[in-house]
Amino acid sequence: MTAPLITPFVRRVGSRTVIVAGFIAATIGLGAFGFIGPSWKYAAMVGPLIAIAAGLGLANGPASSIATACVPEDQVGAASGISNMGRYVGAAVLTSVAAAVYNTVTTNHRSGGASASASLAYGFSRAAIALAVFCACGIALAALVGRHRTDKAGTIHYAAAAAATSHTVSTSPTNAGSSTPPQDARHATIAENLPIHPKTPPCPAP
Repeated sequence: MTAPLITPFVRRVGSRTVIVAGFIAATIGLGAFGFIGPSWKYAAMVGPLIAIAAGLGLANGPASSIATACVPEDQVGAASGISNMGRYVGAAVLTSVAAAVYNTVTTNHRSGGASASASLAYGFSRAAIALAVFCACGIALAALVGRHRTDKAGTIHYAAAAAATSHTVSTSPTNAGSSTPPQDARHATIAENLPIHPKTPPCPAP
């Protein structure tokens, strides 16, 4: 939902500001879940869930674009691949961490005589706090990002942002009717590379 809005937002205030804002929103949402209890209703979870989704949506695109903005043009594909790998590995590792924390806390409380609902709430709360700590680390890491703005966004950039999670295309045109792409063809997520113009200067120091 936030993807089409990110491109002009980044151009206006810079990647670092957007990434920090995203991680702050996600940290607040996860931190709110740290106070969850057996008496919470589903309606009370809507606000934190929206904050987490919007925050991660804001941070994800600019963070990925920075990975391709600060390398030579002939290394964009490799940088994009490393960025994607880091994102997927990080998601897998943190999912395991959250599951381990949740299971350990829930089991310990059940063994101590707590009710099933209380044990579930305690486990969920501690898992959320663990994830909030990692999001807070993201805020600190974002301080290392130099101010980076892309060129003026056009229709293709909005389309790329909206399709960021499902499409991959070549950043160089291929010959019509040929099954072999040119040697310099590099594939990367379109939301990561279309906003990056060959004239975009290297990222400045923080």
